[in-house]
Amino acid sequence: MLTGDFLSTNAKEDLEDFAYRSLMHMIVENKLRPGEPILETELAKIFKVSRTPVRQALGRLVAEGFLEKKKRLYHSFPRS
Repeated sequence: MLTGDFLSTNAKEDLEDFAYRSLMHMIVENKLRPGEPILETELAKIFKVSRTPVRQALGRLVAEGFLEKKKRLYHSFPRS
């Protein structure tokens, strides 16, 4: 499903911002297939952070219209 090809972080960067930027990169690069479930636990392992910053980043992306949440699962929208 997902691979570890994401942006690196530095010590001063907020983890939520790191997760947000990494997820946005994955969306723009079409590394998240439309309609495929996005799991917090899997992303947390890939990004090497806890689930909390991933959950916060996912929430931001839902609010901005890049992802949708259905029944406790996140999904990306088709990109044209």
